Amino acid sequence: MSFLFCLIITAFLCSIPTGLIVGVVFYNLDPRQHESQNIGMSNVWRCCGSAAGISTLIGDMLKATLSLWICSFISTELLILGVLCVFFHCFSIYLSGKGGKGVATSGGVLLYFSIELLLVSCVTWLIIRFLYKKASIASLSTVGVTLGYTLFRVDTLLFLIFGIGILIFIRHKDNILRLQSKEELHF
Repeated sequence: MSFLFCLIITAFLCSIPTGLIVGVVFYNLDPRQHESQNIGMSNVWRCCGSAAGISTLIGDMLKATLSLWICSFISTELLILGVLCVFFHCFSIYLSGKGGKGVATSGGVLLYFSIELLLVSCVTWLIIRFLYKKASIASLSTVGVTLGYTLFRVDTLLFLIFGIGILIFIRHKDNILRLQSKEELHF
C-alpha cells in the first residue's frame, strides 16, 4: 500500500511539465510548437532563452528530488521510484503520455541518491555539449559514462542508472535518427 501511495505521488509530481509551464506562463510560447517540439531544458532554452532553460532544468530536477524525499518517509522502494520519476517525466499523465527526454529529471534523481554521480554526469554532459554543440550527443554520452562509472564505483545504484538509461535512449530515438542523417538541432 505504501508503494502504491508513492507511485501516485511520483506520477503527480514528476509528470508536471515544467518546460511547458515556463514557456506558456512566462513567455507566452508553447515549446511543443517550436524547434524540436520538446518540453525539455534544451528546447525551452532554444525557444525562450537561457533563463527559461535554466528554470526548466531546476524545476525538472527538483520535482524528482522532492518526490523521492517525500517517498523516503513512506516506502523503501526508492530505486524503483527513482526510475519512475524519470518515466513519469517522459510519459506525463498531464500530457496524455507525452513528455520530456528525462535528462534533467535524472539529474534530480541523482541529486537525491548520489552527489558524486550527479557531478560525474554534469561534467560529462557539459564537456560533450561544449565539444559537439548538441544536447542529444551530450545526453546519450552521459548515460554511457554514468553507467560505466556506476558499474565500478557506486554499483548499488546500477539498477537505477540502467533503468534511467533505457528511458533516456528510448526518448532520444528521434534524435538518434536525426544524428544519423546529420539533421540534429544545435544547442
